[in-house]
Amino acid sequence: MNEDDIWKLMACFSRTLVSFGNWVRTPRSYGTDQKIYPSEIHTLKAIVENPGANASSLSEIMSVTNGATTQVVSKLQKKGLIEKYYRSDNQKEVFYLPTEKGRTAYGEHEKFDELLYSTRFAFMRDMSRKEYDAVMSFLKNIEEGIR
Repeated sequence: MNEDDIWKLMACFSRTLVSFGNWVRTPRSYGTDQKIYPSEIHTLKAIVENPGANASSLSEIMSVTNGATTQVVSKLQKKGLIEKYYRSDNQKEVFYLPTEKGRTAYGEHEKFDELLYSTRFAFMRDMSRKEYDAVMSFLKNIEEGIR
């Protein structure tokens, strides 16, 4: 490959990273009257999919600190997407349940992800093994370079 093509490829990849970074940070309403950030919807997802989880177990599930989980859970409560509760056998630990609004957001997020992944998967399914190997090699090389 000539140097000009390499620069074009790197420029396209850089633009893709910037676009992806912007897209990932964009809040969405997910069928509610609230703007919900990605960290919030993924915490909500963890709450819905792990009934009975407390802040500590949510942190472990999502591989984030307890402090980060506590901050996001507080935002979800203020937005009316979850509510906290205590078990009768454990009045110390706080647990979380999605509200109806939270379940709506969760459901719409699942649809959003399905649409997103189905379009990307369709593209990738049509790739040859040689194309897949080339893309994977490129991405792994970039990943190793930025660690």
